Amino acid sequence: MRVATAAALIVATLLSVPPAMATGTLDCYVDDEGTKIGVHGIVPYGNSATLLQVEAEVDAKMPGISADLAETSFSSDHQIQFWLDDLSLNVMLYREREVAALPFGATKLTIKTTRTNDDEEGVYHGRYDVLVYEMPEGGDVAGKSHEKGDIECVAG
Repeated sequence: MRVATAAALIVATLLSVPPAMATGTLDCYVDDEGTKIGVHGIVPYGNSATLLQVEAEVDAKMPGISADLAETSFSSDHQIQFWLDDLSLNVMLYREREVAALPFGATKLTIKTTRTNDDEEGVYHGRYDVLVYEMPEGGDVAGKSHEKGDIECVAG
């Protein structure tokens, strides 16, 4: 009887343990003339997984854009989209201005990359797009500014 009870407890314990999930890191970096971008996070390998522990910085010098929007920090809370498979890696981050005394403003970072079979495993090449929306004081139409360029990401 004790053996049957012990066996049942062992089986129940093993069935209640969730499966282990593999993780890796994500690093994207660019330092173009006028634009610096750094994105770092933990990549979970599994269905419907989101990027974890996101830390990202954008410093895009754009004419007519306030410094608080051109220099934006992102965290996991600002992640809109993340996609990683064998041949593509896409990340979208979005953050609205949090200073209530200022008019609406937001910064969106989009990274779209691919990997060819010739590329080293885990290295993705593509483009970034920094889009800044800013409502002028007393205005009713938000202005937009773009900064685009090439970026490389490593995920693994």
